[in-house]
This record gives sequence, C-alpha cells and structure tokens, in this order.
Amino acid sequence: MAQSSVRELGAIGVAALDSASVREALLSVATLLPHHTTNEIITIRSTPGGMTLREAWGLRMDDETLHLVRQYVAALIQSVCNHAGAPLPVFDRVALVPHPVHDLAHLRACFGETVEASADRALTLFVPARVADRPLRPLTVDRPAPDPAADRTPLRGDGSLGMSVRIVMRAMLSEDTPKVERIAAAAGLSVRTLQRRLGAEGTTFSRLLDSVRRDLALADFDAGGRSSGAIAAQLGYGQQSSLTRAVRRWTGTLPRTLCRRDRT
Repeated sequence: MAQSSVRELGAIGVAALDSASVREALLSVATLLPHHTTNEIITIRSTPGGMTLREAWGLRMDDETLHLVRQYVAALIQSVCNHAGAPLPVFDRVALVPHPVHDLAHLRACFGETVEASADRALTLFVPARVADRPLRPLTVDRPAPDPAADRTPLRGDGSLGMSVRIVMRAMLSEDTPKVERIAAAAGLSVRTLQRRLGAEGTTFSRLLDSVRRDLALADFDAGGRSSGAIAAQLGYGQQSSLTRAVRRWTGTLPRTLCRRDRT
C-alpha cells in the first residue's frame, strides 16, 4: 500500500480524501460503495468511543482469498487514517479471517497487537474517536469530488436490505439453497434482527427467495436449452413437481406450456 493507493480507487477514493475528517471519509465510502460493487457491503456504526466498520461479501471465498482481501481493505482504511496524520496503530481492534498457514502474526507489524480472529468471517475494524475525528489534510485534485448524494443508479438496486438479500441469494443458488442463517451471517445480523428488518420493508425471507427463484426460472425457460428437472435442481427444489406448482402460481400456466411458447 502506498499513500496514493486510496486516490487510485477513483470516485470513492477522491470522495474519501476530500472529506473533512476520517469519520466523514469512511461514511462517504460506505455511501458510495453500492455504486461501485454488487457483492461487497460496508456498514458503519458510530459510537461515543469512535466507530465500528464491518465489511462483508455476498460471495463464498476460501480462507486464504478472504484473508488477503480483508487485509487489503484494512490497509486501505488505515491509509485514510494515515492521511489525517494518525500515528500507528490506528485501530483499537482488527478482526479478520486468519491465513490458513500463517495465521495472523504477520499482520501485527502493520496493524499492531490488536489483530484477532474474526468470529463471523467478516472484517471488523474499531476506529477510536481520537482517530475518527481527526481532520483530513486538504486534497488537491484536477476534478471535482463526487457528491455521494448525486442521482446515480446503484448497482444494488434501491439500496434496501431486501434488495441486497436478493443479490446474495442469487449468488448462493449457484452452490446450494440459501438458508436464513447464512444470509444473516453475511449481513452481520442475528436471524431475528434480519427477519425484523425485512418485515419493516414489507417482505420476508421466503418471499424474497421465491421472487429470486421466479426470476431465474422464467429467464431459464425464456432462454431454452435446459429441462425443467435441471432448472428445478439448480433452484434448490427437491422435486420437479415443486417447480411445476411454483410456475403455475407465478404465471397461471405450466412449464411445458412456457417451453412450447419459447420454441414457437
């Protein structure tokens, strides 16, 4: 990591370094991230003692890959803190997935002695108030900093929890049937909290899963080339008859009718 690395991230980096303080910079990053990526999610919780930043992914990664990605993100966040002149170590605590061979010892030279194994595979950084509230040095750039509130189309749809859950479900369906426990863990929430927040948005876990399956199934039938049995297996239905009932509920017709229409 070099001091220029954050700026090289483009719009997100410029918005971060053009902020008034470290706290404002990290909040700008979390606001702009949905316009930058579909699978990485950063959440920030401010507290009197500082702020807690959590980074999670909607993709399944092996421990070595996840460890490398997480240390890179932590180094970028630390680079923002360094830009404010914060002395090392800048974090009160760093929690991430250990490397399967080298564990965490090699990271203590960069992040200090507070590095520990993550209990939920997410990256968690505790930034103390003495660092979070430090002013950032003015940044001179040859283009205006992006406005986080500007009218852009986010890659994660409307930015709601339900939309994010749908995206993660689609990724999970390539491997297995999405479970509410895995979705909650990816969001850094308890199952009960996840269900409560989805309810506040007027939906449920089962409705979201049904809508994702509907979209994927109808797209498959429209594309043609795959049997109903193969589509049912891909979408996590135990039997083809379950898909048949679902298609009838969604469209009022049967899969074979959709296939005939596609051929026509």
